[in-house]
Amino acid sequence: MRPFPANWSSRLLLFTMLSAAAVAVGCERKNQNRATDSTQGSDSPFASNPLQESSQRPDGLPLDPKAAVTQEVPLPELESVELQLGRSEFEAAGHSLEAILNAYPEHAYASLLMGVSQHEQKRYARALPYFEVAVSKGNAYPKYTAAIYFMAWCSLQLGQLERARELFQTHLEFEPDEGDSFFGLGLIAIEHGLHDEAKTQLERAIARFEDKAVRLGTGQEADLAKCHARLSDVALAQGDREKAVAELQRCVQLYPAHVTAYYKLFRLYESLERPAEAQAALREYSMWKRKARAAQGDR
Repeated sequence: MRPFPANWSSRLLLFTMLSAAAVAVGCERKNQNRATDSTQGSDSPFASNPLQESSQRPDGLPLDPKAAVTQEVPLPELESVELQLGRSEFEAAGHSLEAILNAYPEHAYASLLMGVSQHEQKRYARALPYFEVAVSKGNAYPKYTAAIYFMAWCSLQLGQLERARELFQTHLEFEPDEGDSFFGLGLIAIEHGLHDEAKTQLERAIARFEDKAVRLGTGQEADLAKCHARLSDVALAQGDREKAVAELQRCVQLYPAHVTAYYKLFRLYESLERPAEAQAALREYSMWKRKARAAQGDR
């Protein structure tokens, strides 16, 4: 099951424009966000770990704040790969990158792009080693945080929950306003049955996405919707079916194409003995499912 929308082509363009300056700003801003998010107890497995005065984090990731920015051989042929990824031609991009990496096996950016091409084909185990090459360059490498981010999602998809948690927390050290990492922490908390913790992390994700919408002047409907869908799962696990319904209603209000939300609404309405609403939700589910299949057939 994929816990996020398939919009990674646009996300990649955002991540690959990260610079060393962005990393520095992220480190400077993290303390402000910690003050806001100080409700996490020190005994929680989700408590943030401060950056260490050493070359290694406790999770084993390289970290040297004083390191010079890593330079590598610029490869003009990677521009065509970026275009392939932008067109969602992930398999073709992977073939192009194989030839490049045969010549430059430790090239960080080529490895990062290869990781993305595999990630988008749901080949998470194959993607991880390529992201690890980029991460091995250390946090002075401008795209370090992008590699950490994708490593976190691969680890989560592979069921490596503890590693994913550490990676999301590391990413938030550098990018404290990235809602997706809080969302990932929320998913991990759900898997552990930590419902209050999950609610906290998902609400933090919502706050970041809402702030991003204001800052960029663009909607974050799909991202906000997935958070409300998961808050519905939390509410249901805590026995609050009405709250679960309200969260799903908010989900489809924000993002009407969230197919599974309608089916969950159908089941909830049935359990609450609200047959008219149950049938309406089922009709919406059927309609959006047909649209999704038609869209896939057009690709």
